[in-house]
Amino acid sequence: MGVHDVTGRTRNADEWVTSTGTPSATRAHLIGTPGKPWGIRGMARPIQYLDTTVLICGSVAAVDDGIARRAVIDGFALVVNNDGSAVPSVPAGRRVTVLTNAA
Repeated sequence: MGVHDVTGRTRNADEWVTSTGTPSATRAHLIGTPGKPWGIRGMARPIQYLDTTVLICGSVAAVDDGIARRAVIDGFALVVNNDGSAVPSVPAGRRVTVLTNAA
């Protein structure tokens, strides 16, 4: 997986848009973190476009796409899948404490 900053776009005669870019230094920390569920197995051109507000350490309301819920607060992200598993993402240099409830 890679994270790139788009540096240009071109459109050919068939209306296809091609983007050029460079590896992103500011968003390299996203490599290896969970994105959205991919959807269709074996889908062509597997690229995910994520909300820039989320990527720039903003805060957004929880989003439910039917497979998982995702929320971001001050750069901390939490994805809770419908199977009950959860994946936190923590900004570099920050700490997280996980508390579990009694069974």
